Amino acid sequence: GIFPSSRDTEFMIEELDDMSIWAKVATAVRGGVSEAGEAIVDNQALRILDQEIRDADNALLKSKEALTGIIAKRKLAEKKVESLKSSLEEYEGYAIQALDKGDENLAAEIAEKIAGRETELLGEEGVAKSFADSEAQLRRAVARTEANLKRLKQQVDTVKATETVQRAQAAVAARHSGTDSSMRSAVDSLERLKIRQTERAAQFEAAKELAESTEEVSLEDKLKAAGIIGGGAKGGTSYGESDELGHKAAVNPVHVNDLHATILHLMGLNHEKLTYTYAGRRFRLTDVAGEVVHEIIA
Repeated sequence: GIFPSSRDTEFMIEELDDMSIWAKVATAVRGGVSEAGEAIVDNQALRILDQEIRDADNALLKSKEALTGIIAKRKLAEKKVESLKSSLEEYEGYAIQALDKGDENLAAEIAEKIAGRETELLGEEGVAKSFADSEAQLRRAVARTEANLKRLKQQVDTVKATETVQRAQAAVAARHSGTDSSMRSAVDSLERLKIRQTERAAQFEAAKELAESTEEVSLEDKLKAAGIIGGGAKGGTSYGESDELGHKAAVNPVHVNDLHATILHLMGLNHEKLTYTYAGRRFRLTDVAGEVVHEIIA
């Protein structure tokens, strides 16, 4: 019949679905290839830029060499123009002298020479102007290229520095991040050590307080607390010795000012603070001397 059967229609739909799937696959493959290419270019971007900069430097060097050649040719053309102008002035002077002498034939011959030199001068002036124009254009092009290259190099240097810093930051972040990172493990170990040290310090402090609270008071401490011993001179103490004749102290001599200072100390007074001023002079009970004899104090 004119219209397809239902079976034919289903077959056509299946074929269309298959074509649609393969088209999507092809599109995905092209997209993957494009992404892979972009990734390669991005990864090698700095290397590509460096090579392009080197190529541009080489091209710039060749342009400068060409500019040098054009400058040299322009200078030669200008010298040729100056030489022709000088020659014209010289022949014009010759023509005037020939007319003054009435030699018209010679003057006509000089005029022909001058005409030829003028034609040559016009040609050389055109060549010199052409070289000058080319030189100016090439100078501007070289200057623009140098400026662009300088900016590009600065940008590349900035990108390289940024890339280096970001790599360092990524390395540090990688060391710090993650439960299994070496840096994280070290930091955790350090924190655990600090906690253990704090706990031990607290234990030592608690042990000290416990020992102080449970320590038995010694008999000597009790006698001192009762005022029976201590708090004064050592009982039965012999301090110092005299010579064989008993004339003067030979061992550990004690001045009277030292004795007074010691007595005041046993009374709870600092003899150096018992100072007063009289008649413009400072006085105290031990005068200007006196040292406490600590060896006889309990």
